Amino acid sequence: MNPKYAPLFQGLTLNNGVTVKNRLAVAPLTHFGSNPDGTISEQSPIYVGMDRMDCRKQISKDLQEAGLMEKIEDYVNKVGYSERNPDTAIEPRLSLQWFLKMKHFADIALPPVINGELKFYPPKYVNTYRNWLENIQ
Repeated sequence: MNPKYAPLFQGLTLNNGVTVKNRLAVAPLTHFGSNPDGTISEQSPIYVGMDRMDCRKQISKDLQEAGLMEKIEDYVNKVGYSERNPDTAIEPRLSLQWFLKMKHFADIALPPVINGELKFYPPKYVNTYRNWLENIQ
C-alpha cells in the first residue's frame, strides 16, 4: 500500500487483524508485490506473503466491507503481454540496475577482427560488428 492512500484505511481492521491507525501504519511499497515471486513483501504490515493477484481481490473485498468502496467498474486498459506466454501480463518490477561503460571493451574487441585474427561467418557481419563497436556510447 502506498502511504498516500493510507488515510482511506484509518481505523479499518482488516481480516488479518491489523488495524490501520494512522499514515505511519502503512509502510511504503515501491510497487505492488515487491518480492521477486510476486508476493507482498515484509514492507507492508498487512497482506504479507499473499500473491499480488489474490491481494488485489482481498483489498477490494476489505474496502467494500469497510464501506470505503464507492463503485467497481470495468474499463479497457492497454496492457502489455509476454511474447513467450500470451496469457501473462507484463508488470513492472523495480530493481537495482547497473551499467558498464563499454568503450574500453570495444577498443579491445575491435582490432582482432579488423586485423583478420578473428573471422566472422558470413564475412558481411564484420561491418555490422565494426559499426556497432565504433559507435558505442
